[in-house]
Amino acid sequence: MLNVMSPRPVIDAPLPDGTLDPQSGLPLYRQLATLLRQEMKRGTYPPGAQLPTEQALMDRFDVTRPTIRSAYDELRAEGLVVTSRGKGTYVRESPTMVRIGGPWRRTGEYQGKTATFEEMERAGHKPGVYYLGVGQESAAADVARWLDVPLGSPVAARRRVLLMDDEPVQIAASWVPWDIAEGTPLEDCECEPEGSYPHLEAAGHQIVMLEEELSARMPTPDERSVLRLPSGTPVLRMVRTALDAVGRVVEVADTVNAGDRYRMVYPFPYRGRTAKLLSLRK
Repeated sequence: MLNVMSPRPVIDAPLPDGTLDPQSGLPLYRQLATLLRQEMKRGTYPPGAQLPTEQALMDRFDVTRPTIRSAYDELRAEGLVVTSRGKGTYVRESPTMVRIGGPWRRTGEYQGKTATFEEMERAGHKPGVYYLGVGQESAAADVARWLDVPLGSPVAARRRVLLMDDEPVQIAASWVPWDIAEGTPLEDCECEPEGSYPHLEAAGHQIVMLEEELSARMPTPDERSVLRLPSGTPVLRMVRTALDAVGRVVEVADTVNAGDRYRMVYPFPYRGRTAKLLSLRK
């Protein structure tokens, strides 16, 4: 559960600065939401802080209760606040998972853990996972296309939910062609915390290339429920394919990441224009 939902006493929270202008053409609830949002950015209301009560804001700005509730609805839809019935509205506390892409992501395997587990531990978080299913299934159209196998071909599948500090941050599914998985732990292995790559390479498939495709969209109802997403919060989808030395796709992973709890960083070397010009002049 989110920390902000724990029982707390109702307190007198500081009131936001600024005024509302009925002549501006912008609805009053939106003006109020903007003022509250600005105070969050300034640190007046840090994560976990209680916001002013509806009555306090009504008295401060001389507006109706529906105006206050509409402002809070807008902030909830943005994932900025949560409301606990009978206790108040609080700035949402949500730890962020920072995923750093690049070659270093394989180093954690030498300690018997995935790069994601390594990242969480380095940042002081507790990684975890629970499985939704492991075993053989028939390749659906998108899986068959990613793996470059015939539709309906047998594949080894793993479906799971990644946790950070006991909070769900990712729904993941991955598939390996059955002729690669057969006779190895990948047939029915949860493969945590070491991941699947060490098992693929032990089976003779040295991974030399990873390709990641990122996209953003709104979650399905099931995804929203599993990831405990506030209304209006998008998800980041990443499809990652792993290729071996002969160019065969040996695994594909499809992950859906909580948009309010996930950041992806991609450092990469860059040779500037000067370096390119010097190279051309040689």
